[in-house]
Amino acid sequence: MISYSKADFIEGAINALNIFQDKNDAQASINFRANCAEYYKKRVIDTNDFDLKHLWSLVYEAIIKTPSENLISTIGSQGFLSVPICRIEKLPDSFYFLRLHIWHNDFKKYFDEDKFENFAIHSHQFHANSLILAGEVFNTRVLVTESELEKNSSLFKIDWEKDPKNINQKTSVAINTERGITNVPQIKESYKQGDSYEITAGEYHLSRTNPDKEISATLFLFSSEKSYTGKSNVVGPSSVKKSTINRKHVIDCMPYIEQLNNLINE
Repeated sequence: MISYSKADFIEGAINALNIFQDKNDAQASINFRANCAEYYKKRVIDTNDFDLKHLWSLVYEAIIKTPSENLISTIGSQGFLSVPICRIEKLPDSFYFLRLHIWHNDFKKYFDEDKFENFAIHSHQFHANSLILAGEVFNTRVLVTESELEKNSSLFKIDWEKDPKNINQKTSVAINTERGITNVPQIKESYKQGDSYEITAGEYHLSRTNPDKEISATLFLFSSEKSYTGKSNVVGPSSVKKSTINRKHVIDCMPYIEQLNNLINE
């Protein structure tokens, strides 16, 4: 079991913000972010003995106390809004990256629906844990197998291009490996508030939310503690050679944070 010090969580909280010089204005947010990440590690991951409303209160305070110029809030090709909470990076020994993910019916205008559907099946290089805060999430585990006979679907490798000014802003490029694959959905799982699920590093899956729910949200953790492969892949159409997958749409998350706060505390 990997353990982190309070200083590690504080450093991780700073890493999850847009801070280039003075961090004094964001100190309250840093403290709440560190407390949230520590609570998640100790009470959700290590013991599965947590109070969801208390956990949410830490997330809520961490975000509303963040000065607007320091807050990172972006929507990517998977269709959800991502707000980093804490990022501890000590590879190859340990990695701990906690984010808030929000899905909302408003977000469809921000992403390419063709990419959303064509590149839905993917794997992660780190072990993933997802805790549902509100709404309903569907997770489908997919068996992906290489096949020389398959001409429609290929395996794409993911290359990352970091923003040198911000480790939380990345552009990912999916590059066709020219390796044909078959993909067969195995299990479709449904999760509601308070439920959690895990995805092993290298395991293929796709996630969707219940469209009848206007808003859904999870706390999503990438961690090297249980599994780590060092690479992530995505399944896509063989006719595409390269596709850029990014988080360029920066939006104001506060209306959605308040909507979640009302929903979780009702």
